[in-house]
Amino acid sequence: MTDRRERARQIDLGISHQLAVALASAGKPRRDIAREIGIHRDSLHRIACGRTAPSLGLATCALEACGTPPIVGLLAALSGGRSLGRWVEDRPSGEFLERLIVALPCELTAALGDRTYDVRPSWALGTARLIGRTLVKHVDDIAERAANPVGSW
Repeated sequence: MTDRRERARQIDLGISHQLAVALASAGKPRRDIAREIGIHRDSLHRIACGRTAPSLGLATCALEACGTPPIVGLLAALSGGRSLGRWVEDRPSGEFLERLIVALPCELTAALGDRTYDVRPSWALGTARLIGRTLVKHVDDIAERAANPVGSW
């Protein structure tokens, strides 16, 4: 039971940290963000400092108000912030990752159909690497096409 409470506290602190990072890069005063999400600026400060645990809804609204894709910010908090820094900090990259995270379960279900139950947890890392390699090829193809437009030979 203590391990679960400690894990919950770590997640709360992770959310607070992600919110503090988002507030620092928001480009607008904290009082405006607090007003936008309907809380007092002191409450927002207590959450960002980790003294008060935010609700999931409040954290989502606060991250959105700061301009951080909320799903990516929450995912960073849940994962302990591992390797998500640039995804959280860069708006287009964050939006891409957020859309991917939202679309992936439906697309996997559509592709796998009844075979969803055949998927093994141990395949997750390899699948993530495959998606990464496929994305790199796609970005390289687009860059090559942009550098060599049709008819420029």
